[in-house]
This record gives sequence, structure tokens and C-alpha cells, in this order.
Amino acid sequence: FYDECLRKYGNANVWKLFTDLFDCLPLGALVDSQIFCVHGGLSPSVDSLDQVQQLPREEVPHEGPMCDLLWSDPDERSGW
Repeated sequence: FYDECLRKYGNANVWKLFTDLFDCLPLGALVDSQIFCVHGGLSPSVDSLDQVQQLPREEVPHEGPMCDLLWSDPDERSGW
């Protein structure tokens, strides 16, 4: 995304605005009180929605529950 912004706009200003905006978005959503939606996947260290709500909003770390919720890719492993 960074490279695309550089190519299209000639600088990183648009990329910076988007990353600042992403910091304000929720980590996930509960739809119709039944469906938990996140960008990445589930985290083995999160057992409840309350734990998701307690996660501090910060730059996304390279590991841990926030990273899992935002960036986990599907995996062929079963279980955690």
C-alpha cells in the first residue's frame, strides 16, 4: 500500500493519513450479537470479547493478540 501511494501521489502523505485513520478503527465487530468479524483471524490468547475491548490501541505489534486479530492468515494446522 505504501508503494502504491508513492507511485500514485508522489509522496507518503496519503499513506500516513490512512495509517492514522486505521489507528482509530475498532479491532473487530460483533454483528447481530452472533458473528465476530476481524480483519485477520482469531487469537489463541483471547478468550472473550471483553479481552478484545481491553487491548490497548497502539501501533500494531509483530506478535500477540492484536497482531493475530489484524494480520493472521489462514493456516492448515488444527487447534491452537
